[in-house]
Amino acid sequence: MNNLRTFEAVLRQDLSCFAQKVFNTVAPVHRYLHNWHIDAIAWHLALCARGEINRLIITVPPRHLKSICATVAFPAWVLGHDPTKRIVTASYADALAVSHAHLFR
Repeated sequence: MNNLRTFEAVLRQDLSCFAQKVFNTVAPVHRYLHNWHIDAIAWHLALCARGEINRLIITVPPRHLKSICATVAFPAWVLGHDPTKRIVTASYADALAVSHAHLFR
């Protein structure tokens, strides 16, 4: 039970770990491969959550988890800390935005 509490505390505090948990939940058939860029994305998104950054552009190639991190894990992580926050996500394609919204739910 103590390990579970520790794990849950880490997920609440560390967006990178939370993003990994989200990936394993929404894409269980795919293997998660952690790399430094996920930590960098999570670190910058956490700065956004704290209000230290108010504009952020994430530029990494496709299939590097930027969408999972920024449009699925990040809104859930922020709303888990403060349900009164309001978050808007956008995409170049309606179908992609709908897909991310479903994954977030």
